[in-house]
Order: sequence, then C-alpha cells, then structure tokens
Amino acid sequence: MIRPARFVKKAAYHGIVILLRAALFNPVCLRVWVWALRGRVEFFGTSHAIGEMVTAVEYYLKRKRHLNAQAVSVYLVNKPHIANPYLARLQARVFGSRRVRFVMSRFLCLLLAPLERQLFYAGPTATFSQHPQDYHDLNERYNFHLERHLPAAERARARVLMERLGLPRDAKFVCIQVREEGFKAHFRLQQDGHNTFRNADILTHRAAIDYLVGQGFWVVRMGEATVKPLPPMAQVIDYARSPLKSDALDIILVAECEFYIGSSSGLANVAYLFSKWYLLTNAVPVETASWSRRCLWIPKLVYSVPERRHLSFPEVIDRGLGQFHRTQQYVAAGLAVHDNSPEDILEATQELHRAALGDPGYATEDVRDQRAFTRLFPPAYLGYGTRSNICVSFIRRHQELMPQAAGASLDDAQMVG
Repeated sequence: MIRPARFVKKAAYHGIVILLRAALFNPVCLRVWVWALRGRVEFFGTSHAIGEMVTAVEYYLKRKRHLNAQAVSVYLVNKPHIANPYLARLQARVFGSRRVRFVMSRFLCLLLAPLERQLFYAGPTATFSQHPQDYHDLNERYNFHLERHLPAAERARARVLMERLGLPRDAKFVCIQVREEGFKAHFRLQQDGHNTFRNADILTHRAAIDYLVGQGFWVVRMGEATVKPLPPMAQVIDYARSPLKSDALDIILVAECEFYIGSSSGLANVAYLFSKWYLLTNAVPVETASWSRRCLWIPKLVYSVPERRHLSFPEVIDRGLGQFHRTQQYVAAGLAVHDNSPEDILEATQELHRAALGDPGYATEDVRDQRAFTRLFPPAYLGYGTRSNICVSFIRRHQELMPQAAGASLDDAQMVG
C-alpha cells in the first residue's frame, strides 16, 4: 500500500516529467531535435535480461570502438526493470568516454525516452549486426578485463558479506546457477511458456555439487530469489534465496569464484566478462554455443515424438531445429527437449575442473571430435566460428548422436584452451 505522502511525491515527480516532455519534446520540437541530432547522437537501450546487457551492449560498444564511430552514444541506464544496475555502473567505468555517455539519473532517463525511441541506433553504427563471425572476432580482439575495474573497496565490502553468508574468507568456491521460470514470470513474459524449454532442475546437479565439495570447494548457488530451495548440504550456500542477495554481490561473486557452472541463462555471460572458465549445462538451442575459449558446454537432447527417438545433432541442424527459440516451435514440430542427466553433468564438471587446472586431458581424437561437432554450424548460426568446446565426455556418452569426425584436421589440437 502506497502512503499518501509518497503517492503525492511520486505524482509530482511524474507530473514534472510530463510537463518538461511537453515543452521539450512535443511533436514539433521533437522533429527539430531529431533533425539536429541524427547522425551525431544515438541511444542504446537497457534490458531486463542480464545476458543482453553483456552480449548486445558489450558487442555494440566494442564495435563502436572498432569502427571509431564519431556519434555520441547515450546509454539510459536507470530505467525500470534493468537487470543489474551494478553491472551497468561497471560498464560505465570501462566504456564511458567523451563519445559514450552513461545516464544514471532516473529523472533524465524518463525525460529523454522520446529521443531514445527516435534515435535508437541512428548514427554511423546503424548497420551494426550481430553476425556470428563478427561477434566472435570482436570479443576475441577486445577484452577489457572487467575484473581490473572492480575497486578494492567494493571487493572488500563484498568479502564481508560473503563471510556473513557463511563462506570462509580463504575458501575456494564455485558459482552454480540453473535457470528456472521465476525471472520471466516476474516480468509477465512467461505466460505463454514461450521459453520454458530452457529451464532445468538444480537437483540434477547434485552429483556435480558433491564432487566439487569432495575436491575442497565451497559451492554458491546463484539465481533469482524465486528459485526452489536447496536441501541442506555441507559447504553449499543457497545465496539465491539469501536476504543478503544484491546486484553488486551477484556480479562480484562471479568475479571472485574459481570457475562457474550454469545453464542457458544470462548470468553465464558475466563469467565470460571476468575471463572465468565456465560450463554450460542444458545448453539450448544448440546454435547458442558460447564464444569463449574458456567455455565448455553440453546441449540438451531433442526428442522426436512421432519418430520415438532422439534426433542426432546433424539432424537437428539440417532440419533447422537448432535455431528454435520458442517452446511453441518445438511443440508444433512434435519435439520434446530432454535435460542433461546427472551423469552427463557430473562428467562435464570433472572435465571443466581439469581444464581450469590447466590440462583437460584431451587426446588428438578428442579435439578432432569436438571440432567435427562445431563444424556442423552453418554461417547463420550464433555459434558459427565458436572458440568454445562441447565436452568430450558428452560426445563419448552420446556417440550415436554425433557427427562423423572424418576430415577434421589434427592441427585442431592447437585450439584447445
């Protein structure tokens, strides 16, 4: 219930915004503003999804720097439903410049909304395109090492909160996150179940968690506060449901962890930002393979209900199913998407651990099989040209669903790591 004084203050606040908009951006003035600013000032928007804050914003800013574009880019940060304001402030430290302005004021964001709608990507970078090869090349060329921009004072404050969570100061820890439907449901985007196929069950990771604890790690469970609780486990902290959860700690925990395990969810992209080794389990659709050399991944299996069998990955790609981004598309095609088994996840976690220690233990034929898989991706796929690797353990366990590795170059061994 809104208190009367707060209601009056909020109404006055929005009233001022409306009056200023009417004066500055009425239909006549707005045309003048657009004529004066087009090609000189452009806007790029915020997102309720943290993955888009990383992929779209990072790529846009890296490409702008690559092209040496002269237009002033304005990022309206403090708007409703931005996924993580702390990450936006961190990006401002890295990318903010004379030609890239981050607007943190909620008042200015509301006021400038009409210009954003008119001048969104309107300048020299209007041709910007997330073509997969461009995307991978830019991310490879421009690594701004966000970990270097985390102030020591903020790290120290986060460390105090970690200890209050129960995480010892000298503990090595791994972050783990499994996507559930709570986030999208919160924003009323899940009503038609349009991407429920990306969800998974944290309990299928129980064997992997036990393995990590047995190796001396603590495990910090990340995610939305709406996720189902974990059962009590030694050296496991259910941070997602903690009252200490915050935007800053969401980011700093990933920045400080030894490595990260996640599903097809945006927080995994934060692990990339901080140059972490990370594992994507239940990756779907198959085209969304990560671009990072430090990423291992295992996809969900696609089951054909009419044919009563799992489709091989060459079939998934040849039939165009690897680009399905809506649950309705799978249903209409008579398909079901099956989660990774606990055994798949455990073996993939062990493989990631070895890679993070410096030696995944791959033989030449393992690298050949990994490259044969990623060569399935046509140029239109987001994963085309990926530097990441599907887990060898997953290839061995599902050999009947894999492509033939004939013709793959033995020189591919140089690409590991």
